[in-house]
Amino acid sequence: MERFDIGQGDLHRFTVEGHYRVDLGAFSLDLYFRPSAVRRCVIISPGFLSPTEFKYPYFQRVKWLAQFEAVGISLADPTLQLSDKIGIGWFIGTRASHYLEVVAGFLARLLAHLGVPASSTLFFGSSAGGFASLGFAALIPGAKAFAVNPQTDIKRFHHVGELGSTLRACLQSGDLEALTRAYDRRLSLLALLHHTRHVPEMVIWQNIHDKWHYSLHVLPFLEGLAAFPAVHDVKLIIAARPDLGHNPPALPELRAEFDMLLRGL
Repeated sequence: MERFDIGQGDLHRFTVEGHYRVDLGAFSLDLYFRPSAVRRCVIISPGFLSPTEFKYPYFQRVKWLAQFEAVGISLADPTLQLSDKIGIGWFIGTRASHYLEVVAGFLARLLAHLGVPASSTLFFGSSAGGFASLGFAALIPGAKAFAVNPQTDIKRFHHVGELGSTLRACLQSGDLEALTRAYDRRLSLLALLHHTRHVPEMVIWQNIHDKWHYSLHVLPFLEGLAAFPAVHDVKLIIAARPDLGHNPPALPELRAEFDMLLRGL
């Protein structure tokens, strides 16, 4: 696949479908871009990717982009460039740079260049991609998020070894207490929402047979939203799919929710 290497000011070069690598100064962002004349956008964030099976950058659900009448973007998480031993990054970044915030700023500029309002932008992801999608929507007021079985607090990630590897690669520490004091809004969506003072419109699809994420991520997150004034447009879809566990369903099963969200863009 041809790669287009561009600077963050070269937004005019986003014209044809393909892999773009954007120099954002402290790091490079890899994304797959699919243009459209329709002034709305679907942006997909990645979940876990085994570093032994998927060479960076791997763009998840690229084939889905053609199913939407919208500009389509699939993001790679630049956090995975910090170590070839990690497969999950939540856009944490480094001590010096919170990649989620930096990427959100770039995406906001790209959307404005493309003539796509934030209110016509939908972020989608499952698991770690759900965390990132909810975070991006919080950082770009007006944008919406659709998250499947998301993590909402990285400190409660179910695989302690994977979590420790990522935190050490990103923040040079595995001390959760110290990291919470210094970087809580990178680790907790509720902390990020308190920082942005903005709760985006969101749909969360949660499989009750994914008990860990249901009880330790989604329910505490929804309970925490009660502390925010005037929270609107938060929809929870409970699914009962023992065959899937934490795995996301295929697009046809999510299509009705996508269509509902896209009609509102």
